[in-house]
Amino acid sequence: DERAGILVEERTRIAQRAVGFVRPGDVLMIDSGATTSHIVRRLAVEFNDITVITNSIGHAAVIGTNPSIKVILCPGYYVARERGTYGPEVTEFLRRYRANQAFIGAGGMTIEGPNDVSAELCWVKRAMIERAADCTLLIDHGKFGNLGLEVICPLDRVTRVITDRPPPPEHQTIFLKGRPELVVA
Repeated sequence: DERAGILVEERTRIAQRAVGFVRPGDVLMIDSGATTSHIVRRLAVEFNDITVITNSIGHAAVIGTNPSIKVILCPGYYVARERGTYGPEVTEFLRRYRANQAFIGAGGMTIEGPNDVSAELCWVKRAMIERAADCTLLIDHGKFGNLGLEVICPLDRVTRVITDRPPPPEHQTIFLKGRPELVVA
């Protein structure tokens, strides 16, 4: 609940840019998180005829208010602080599907790639990235330079990073090779 009330305007702008990459008929994988909750709200109002696969019970409830969107909820161990399901059941379940895009959040972003605070979060994000043609990382400006426990994936697995302001100069080298693409909302 605390995270949901932080940087609301910034996360709303990030979500607004993110939905611009969604096409009718897309299959999307969206992990649980405060930033990804903003894209889910926009999708529920602005889209029809897409499929959303998520490990977030809250995301499923929001997106499920639109009867023209198919929602697939991952099974697994429920972790209340993340409002999502985790564990080997989730990663095995995700391997059954293919998606056009994965929209994920992260606790931090460095030259090594996106990272997060616990292995259980990273496993789900990795499985989504593995099964998606494109990966869009949704992070606010405060995530640049944060060092989480575990790297989610190398930079070249991320198609684009959508953030609310340009990264500080010491983190702009992340985007010099063109992948990931930097999108500033």
